[in-house]
Amino acid sequence: MQTYRDHDALNRLASTENALGLHTLVAERLSDEAFTEINDWASLLHVVVMDRDDTPQALEQQLGFTVLHNRWNGLANDHPDFTPSWDALEVYEHWVVMTFILSDDGFGIVVFMPRGIPHALAVLCDRYAQEGHPR
Repeated sequence: MQTYRDHDALNRLASTENALGLHTLVAERLSDEAFTEINDWASLLHVVVMDRDDTPQALEQQLGFTVLHNRWNGLANDHPDFTPSWDALEVYEHWVVMTFILSDDGFGIVVFMPRGIPHALAVLCDRYAQEGHPR
């Protein structure tokens, strides 16, 4: 798992070609209107890139909160009233992208998870993507 927390690291990630197109997805986010006036993207955005062998527990350690439970009410993903804690979920050919907005100033963490990982987080993302849930 790689975490990008500073401006230079985010720039390198966005400009270094990747066979799975990660650089393009990152560059699209950094070119968003919200970032055009900002000199230091890292003040609003951190990026986590999971590897195929990373577990949901490893991601939770990196984020500081659980992803398989709702972080506000603690409900597990198998509970009928569960809603995921991400603010946006996007699915691409090679990546699942989860965005978590963590503060009122807009600071967030974007997690890039390779598609096809056989663990509970991938199953959860697939379920919500297929059902068309907004969250």
